[in-house]
Amino acid sequence: MAKIARRFDLIDRQLALPAIRRFRDRHRFPDDQTYLDLMPIFVSAVCKVFKAMKQAGISFNRFDARTYLAPFTTELEIDLRNHEFRQLRMRGWGALDLVPIPVE
Repeated sequence: MAKIARRFDLIDRQLALPAIRRFRDRHRFPDDQTYLDLMPIFVSAVCKVFKAMKQAGISFNRFDARTYLAPFTTELEIDLRNHEFRQLRMRGWGALDLVPIPVE
């Protein structure tokens, strides 16, 4: 159980979830209306895995592997320590009609 708790604490800190919660609380956003853009997290994870594979000498074979090798090992750089918080209003006229409306 302690290992699981340490892993959750690590994820919580590395994704800066406490800072996100503080921002949400400071601006009085409801808990169920706070959303995370998961794409930077996903891209960062893929970059780390590809770089580790390349460093370990694992060969990248076939078209897809060679196609994604350069972008995920040399071209993309995601800084998860740099956060940009912003309010985004969503129209709510139905479950499928959630169109982002930027708040200026």
